[in-house]
Parts: sequence; C-alpha cells; structure tokens
Amino acid sequence: MKKKIVAVTGANGFIGLHIVNKFLNEGFKVVATVRDAQDEKKIKDLKNLDQQENLEIKSADLFDKQNFIEIFKNVNIIVHNASPLINSDKEDDFVKPALAGVENVFDAVLQIPKGQITNVIQISSNSAVGGDPVIIKDHTITENDWSDINVQREKKAWYALSKTLAEKKVLSYENKFKERGITLSRICPVYVLGPILQTDKINISTYKIYQLLTGDLKEIPQKHMNLVDVRDVAEMIYQAVIKNKPGRFVAIEKGYTLEEICKICRKYAGKYEKNIPIKVEDKEENLPAKYNVQSSYDLLGKQMIVTQLLFFFIINFKSIYIILI
Repeated sequence: MKKKIVAVTGANGFIGLHIVNKFLNEGFKVVATVRDAQDEKKIKDLKNLDQQENLEIKSADLFDKQNFIEIFKNVNIIVHNASPLINSDKEDDFVKPALAGVENVFDAVLQIPKGQITNVIQISSNSAVGGDPVIIKDHTITENDWSDINVQREKKAWYALSKTLAEKKVLSYENKFKERGITLSRICPVYVLGPILQTDKINISTYKIYQLLTGDLKEIPQKHMNLVDVRDVAEMIYQAVIKNKPGRFVAIEKGYTLEEICKICRKYAGKYEKNIPIKVEDKEENLPAKYNVQSSYDLLGKQMIVTQLLFFFIINFKSIYIILI
C-alpha cells in the first residue's frame, strides 16, 4: 500500500517537530517546510529525527502561493502550523503573515486535483478561543467560543489577534473544502509543554515554568496557565486525520494557578526545591477559566495528565538550562 504524504508547515518549531515526528513514526511520508531549507541551523533538528528516508525538507514562503502549489503536488494531508511568533510590537508583523499563510496555503489546496488531498488541519491557538487577555468570568469555555478581537487590539495582544483572525479566515474555506471532499480540522492548543526536540531553544511555555525553578522569583505571581502535553497535541492532529474528524478541538488538560504548579513541582524538584517560591504575591487572585471540551477528549481517546509532564520537565531542567545559557 502506497504511503500517504503529509505536508507540515512550520516544521522546525517546538510543536512542528513533534507533528513531523508523530507522522513519521506512524509510517507516513512527510514533507516538512521551513523558511530556508538550505540553512543547516534551521533544519538540523528535523535531521535528528528517525525515519529520515521518509522525510523531505523544503523551503516555503508564506507569501508565495505558487510555492505551496508546487510543494503540495503529491501531498494527501496538510498540517498548517507555520505562524509568526516574533519579538515585535507591530500588529502587521503578526497579522499580515498569519493571514497570508492561510490564504496562500489554502488557495494552493484548491489548485490541487480534486480527490488527492483528503485532510487539512489548521493549528490555531487557545488565544483564539478564550485565552489571555480575554478571560470570560463565570463562563465555561467550549469549542464554540471566540476571543474578542477588539479586546485583543486594545491590549495590543498581536500574536493572539493573529491567531484569531487566521482561524476566522480558515472558516471561509470550509464549504469549498467540503465540496472537494476535504475534511477541515482546527486544533487550538493552550500553553504547550513536553519533550524538547529543538537543540538550541525552548518555547515560551517551557520558559515560564523554567522561571519558577531558577530561584529568581521570590514570590509566586498571581497568574495561571492552561497546560497540555505537546505529544497530546501531535496525537490529536494524528487522530483528526485517522478518524477523519472535522471541526474545532481545544487541546487542554486543564488550567492551573502558578501556585498549584509550584506545589506539583516541589514534589519532584529534589535539589531545585529550595528555588521554588512559596509565598504568593499579594494581588487579586487570577484563577483559570473553566473549560468543557469533551469532543477534544473524545478525539484524543485518553486522559491527559500534566502532573507527569511537570515531572518530565524537572528531570530535564539541567538540559533546558544549558540551552538557555
């Protein structure tokens, strides 16, 4: 039986590497796209993955539709993960490439012969659903909720805004894809932790936990984090393909206050326990929002346990520290 081919955009990022790794391990061929496939620094982590005989790495430009048409010519499944996460205070630096990416990737899909592409998965974000800075008090968040773009603009939350606008743009393709027999799935992860396949950087979520273990914080901030294991995110994407499930799925185990996270970390921290603050800062309590995302749990088909994830983080604390210095 001929192996199906999966294209993954933004393949060399924290989540992207796990998506590529998952599909390779499940026997798929993968076309992994990065900004510059000739840059050895950009592709070295992809080259460290197993199943190299089934991996092809290509350059892709979010602003170049023709580029994606060429990349997708033999592809059956597309996971659009590429999105700007940069150090900038300008709205356009986030929003323009995010929207261009959706438009050019999805327009390219429509140029491929009908019947070839069966599944398209957009990697969105909880920030498009109900994440910071939009927390709805006394409301249980579901897959049907959307963040308020006016509030995001007011708060200058440009990354969150870009993810919200990009996912809304995705919906404009839903009927066109349905007519072509393409299943469209949207995965919205919260803060993502887990094994680090990148050798020279860590993601923002990991860094936030790292700060709790260094001893630099004297008090626990009155903040919270909604958490999920990156392997569960990759599994949800895989299951959306295998089960041919359309719709929107929020990837979350649950929300934790930083005080709760510190308590869990202390159980496993060993010599780092003395670094973890105990006192909580004297500010208004910031509790996690409530979620009811049963369809996401059903898609994954298993229980997500962040306690195990935090244990993994701590035993790898030394290697994370080495990456940062």
